[in-house]
Amino acid sequence: MPRILTAIAGGAGLSVWGAIMQNILKNPLGSPGLCLGLNFYFNILALAKYKQVSAEIMILTGVVLGSPFIAETTAMQYFADGVQIASNVFWTFGDVGRAIWGNLLLIVLVFIPLTYLFYL
Repeated sequence: MPRILTAIAGGAGLSVWGAIMQNILKNPLGSPGLCLGLNFYFNILALAKYKQVSAEIMILTGVVLGSPFIAETTAMQYFADGVQIASNVFWTFGDVGRAIWGNLLLIVLVFIPLTYLFYL
């Protein structure tokens, strides 16, 4: 049961945040980019909402701030064994096979307040 609800909550949260990104950036190809670090995206979106930063600056800031996360993920894959690499690849594809109730709680506690904040 936690796997199903976690998948539903995660998919719903990412779809809402994708729509928010597309609206703020005025770019129909905008996405929440989970693998690049949601914390930075939340900060960038908050900056855009309250400081009226241009879409170009936000996109470039997202690329710059996301690069260390890509490098870190690549380094982890380089030094990992076969099982760890497979686990990492499945996780990046959205694997919820090991989801527990705590994962669902975390998703709900993050996405609902932030979604409410950006819809104000």
